[in-house]
Amino acid sequence: MKTCVILYAGKVSPYALKNEFKGKTALDRSVEWAVNVEGAETLFILSSNPLECKVNSSVPIEFITESSWNTGLLLHHIDACMQKGGFSTAVYAWADCPFLDHSYTKELLSVHNKYRCEYTFAEGFSYGLTPEIIDNGTVRILKNLCEKNKEDDITRETIFDLLKTDINSFEIETYIAPFDLRSLRLHFHCGTKRNTVLCTRMFELLERGDESFEKLCTNIAILKTLPSYYALQISLPCSSSCTYCPYPSFLKEADGRITEKKLDRFMSKENFSTIISKISEFSGDAVISLSLWGEAMMHPQIEELIAVVLENKELSLVIETCSFEFTEEQIERIRSIVEKAGERENGQKSIYWIISVDANTESMYSAIHNDDFSLAKAVKNIELLKKYFNGAVYPQFMRLHENEEELEGFYRYWKAHENGELIIQKYDSFAGSLEDKKVADLSPVQRNPCWHLRNDIAVFIDGTVPLCRSVLPSCSCESNSSNIMGNIFADSLEKIWNKSTKDLENHCKNDYGELCRKCDEYYTFNF
Repeated sequence: MKTCVILYAGKVSPYALKNEFKGKTALDRSVEWAVNVEGAETLFILSSNPLECKVNSSVPIEFITESSWNTGLLLHHIDACMQKGGFSTAVYAWADCPFLDHSYTKELLSVHNKYRCEYTFAEGFSYGLTPEIIDNGTVRILKNLCEKNKEDDITRETIFDLLKTDINSFEIETYIAPFDLRSLRLHFHCGTKRNTVLCTRMFELLERGDESFEKLCTNIAILKTLPSYYALQISLPCSSSCTYCPYPSFLKEADGRITEKKLDRFMSKENFSTIISKISEFSGDAVISLSLWGEAMMHPQIEELIAVVLENKELSLVIETCSFEFTEEQIERIRSIVEKAGERENGQKSIYWIISVDANTESMYSAIHNDDFSLAKAVKNIELLKKYFNGAVYPQFMRLHENEEELEGFYRYWKAHENGELIIQKYDSFAGSLEDKKVADLSPVQRNPCWHLRNDIAVFIDGTVPLCRSVLPSCSCESNSSNIMGNIFADSLEKIWNKSTKDLENHCKNDYGELCRKCDEYYTFNF
């Protein structure tokens, strides 16, 4: 069967063009892999700008350039490339993956040809190690499937997502990874600063030749690169006293620790802007969550803070709220800010909303939230937000002993309602700070290094950075506490981030401190 290789470089980032791999770029290494794919007769590179590759090749390389790409154009050009050369099979990958592997590619092609498949993919691998194999007839069918959505943006899952819309109509085969690394959530591409750090570190470790790729994936330098999720407290007060939240007790006067009286009620716009600037510089892309504690929507400058975040194209926003009554005028203003900010470069929506509902009846809602707000008002808020942010609004249900009987009703209502977005959240005792109300044990059979220590940073209203979210605000004035990593206004993010590395190293050795030992959040992850 005649085979070609197609590399998509329409969204190649500046990181993929840096000489990070012994004088070569991620693009160079991707092209080197492509021209050495067994049996490949031509390499097609789909790009938005002219690209240079420092690769000597006996295989013809053709560049196809479009000023902007969408799903329809991608499939059109893949089809045209295959028809032009009479190719029956295309090996497809993104051009920013420096670790695409020849042996895995050979196995994929072998499976594809042996079973005369229409599409073959690898299962169990970290992203960036294997390509996709597509039959020429499949491409033409996909062109028809995407007709309604041909203007959609191209993602790394575009081909498979299209297949899933009518998956039973295709002959699909899978090549199973010899080792499953999916639980580590590693992505070996240079599309972001974080993943570029991952790739360069892996390259350096491989160059030493001491350990296998599989073993190196559990190295602390690989597991912990740059934070991707920042939970920021911008508001001290809260409009609710939820039974599953430890925060209300910390607002009360008790043993001289931080109280509402000792701090500004709201983080200043100046301080907030400083934090966002530091995040953008350090992480590149990230998701910003408001508010770690307190009610974010009570902040008198919340709209301005939203604008500060979205001025950075690589940042997205999550706002978690409870008993706050929105007005249509306010939501219209926020939508205007979002539209003006434009699309995100991190592949996320500009803003997500999570609304704590936790009930399916008024009586249960009142019992859990302990305030005068009603379930009807919460539902009204969700309806209003969906009107302006459809597809980005998530009613949330915290599973507790007392509300478990209402879970099914909640699920059925919101699953059938509009787009059906919802979140069913597991209970968190905050490392034993609260009574255990967990309905079911969802933890893995074997404990893994904490996902949050690998990816998250939390910031209290005074700038204090705890080890994690389970370290409660009362500790923020205890400067000598081992669970305080520093202060974001006084310390660099790099210094703060590196301070928690020792804790993660201990996790890798199955050594957990007192706080982590009591925590059941190590396997959960955020946006």
